[in-house]
Amino acid sequence: MAILGESQEMLADLVGRYLSDNFDFETRRAALSGTGWPDRLWQAFAQELGILALPFAEEQGGLGLGALDAMVVMEALGRGLAAEPFLSSIIGFGALANRVDPVAREGLAPLVAQVIAGDARVALCLVDADGAPGCGNRRLTAEGDGWRLTGDASIVLAAAAATQIVLSAAMPDGAIGLALLAKDAPGLDWADRPLIDGSMAGALAADVSLSGTGLLTRDAGELVHAVHDAMLAALGAEITGIIAALIDITVDFASQRTQFGKPITKFQVIQHRLADMYVEGELARSMTLLAALKQDGDPIERAAAAAACKARTATAGRMVAQNAVQIHGGIGTTDELIVGHYFKRLLAIEALYGSAASHVKRYARHRTDLGMPVAVV
Repeated sequence: MAILGESQEMLADLVGRYLSDNFDFETRRAALSGTGWPDRLWQAFAQELGILALPFAEEQGGLGLGALDAMVVMEALGRGLAAEPFLSSIIGFGALANRVDPVAREGLAPLVAQVIAGDARVALCLVDADGAPGCGNRRLTAEGDGWRLTGDASIVLAAAAATQIVLSAAMPDGAIGLALLAKDAPGLDWADRPLIDGSMAGALAADVSLSGTGLLTRDAGELVHAVHDAMLAALGAEITGIIAALIDITVDFASQRTQFGKPITKFQVIQHRLADMYVEGELARSMTLLAALKQDGDPIERAAAAAACKARTATAGRMVAQNAVQIHGGIGTTDELIVGHYFKRLLAIEALYGSAASHVKRYARHRTDLGMPVAVV
């Protein structure tokens, strides 16, 4: 089994300590507020921690770090319940910027520099209505020397904080193209879509003309799948961080809560539940680690590992959250206790980019493509 290196352990500690010292409920409520997205913490990520440069190639001004480094940062963000758009702007856009063709990469260089500096944030719209990689009903048609983009998207994550958006759309030849637009470009109509965890997504309707430079690439089929898999692995890491936090909080609470004159951790049924929660957390972390290790490997193996990661971590997250709430009792469902906020975040993640059941099917299909037996843990 692969073990995290010293640099990754230090990175996890750095981000975790910073969030512990500088992030609280009020910061999260402000970040989730529909009245405007504050970028104080985001600027700290850029200027003090430097983690916005994490996945981008060194020739783009980034750190050129890998999926394991992204995993430990996302795990720390999950544990800290941070509401920042790291998944889309850094993990997703970083995977995209590193994999596009050289011409498109050169064109993206100014935007990458702005993202690393914390001055720009990118929302991604690269999925079908069911969360699978694709382009939904979005279409690109030739218009003079440029293109016209039409179609819609029901859920675009991190739209409230975004300055730019990358959209997938079907080309006339059936391939998937990628368009880059300013979020406030004429012809893009937005509507707020609040999610169960309090975060604000956006619904999009597009009917907009693109210049030639607005089209990043005309054949992004494999690229869209690679970005999707990177984001699934990152979501698995966020779930793992939330699970770890919930276990720590629940063990601490159960050690203090008394029944019949002794802490409830003395009761065997509580001990068994806590042990089961720990096992689920370890299984989730193992699947996340596997998905991270497969990011630069064979595309089918990468996709199978990413699908297994999302399916297993989502299932583990729900089990741990339900038990955490039950052990806390009625107070576990209130907004005054952080347990309920973790639970809502897990429910939101579970629904993102495909359900656990859909990813079990995706995993089985890819294992079959590899000529391997199907085993779902």
